[in-house]
Amino acid sequence: MDGQPFFYVNKETDPGLIATLRQDLVPFLDSHVPLTPALQQRLEAHARQHRFTLVLDREGYSPEWFAELQAQRIGVLTYHKYPGEDWPREEFVPARCASATGHDGGRSGVLLRAASSERRSWTSDRN
Repeated sequence: MDGQPFFYVNKETDPGLIATLRQDLVPFLDSHVPLTPALQQRLEAHARQHRFTLVLDREGYSPEWFAELQAQRIGVLTYHKYPGEDWPREEFVPARCASATGHDGGRSGVLLRAASSERRSWTSDRN
C-alpha cells in the first residue's frame, strides 16, 4: 500500500478519542480484519505478534489502554503526550533492518534500538 493508510476515521469524538476507538473502531476492525493462515502461524509462534496495528496521534496515548490492546493482540504506534528527558544514547545499540516487506531491494539499513527489553516495551516504568 506504499505506506498509505488502509482507511482513516473522520468523526466527532465527543466521549474522547480512546472511548470512540474502544467502542467503535476496535470492534469493527476485530470483525473485519482477515486472519490469514500466515498471520495465524505468526500469532501461534510469537506471543507478542499483533493481529493489526493502530496508528494514533498523541491524544491516543494511554498505557492502560495499550495494556488492553496488547491483551487483544493489537499493536499501537503513537507518542507520549508529556515526554520526559531523552534516554541516554548509550542505552541504544545498532540493529540491522530491512524494508517492512522483508524484501529490502538494497534498502536495508541500520537503526538504533533500545539495548534492554525494558526500554523496548511501552509497559516499562516510563509512563
